[in-house]
Amino acid sequence: MEETTKETSIFAIFSFLLAAFALVYEFFINHECDTMVGNLTGVAAVIVGIIGLIWMKRKNQAGKGVAILGIILGLLAASLVSLC
Repeated sequence: MEETTKETSIFAIFSFLLAAFALVYEFFINHECDTMVGNLTGVAAVIVGIIGLIWMKRKNQAGKGVAILGIILGLLAASLVSLC
């Protein structure tokens, strides 16, 4: 039998990386709350994650968990920076 592996969606990976960058930048690199980098990057991570979920369904790709993690972390980054 031949095993087939699905290709991981680049949108899912990019969503996670954007969200991780937003969290790391705002809470470890920049300790001030007056920048919009964390907010904008978090929102971008959510948008790219949603696009990734839609794209994965159409192209039969893997990475659903990574996309969902990117969306959750992006929302967390955007909301925590907004509360600051």
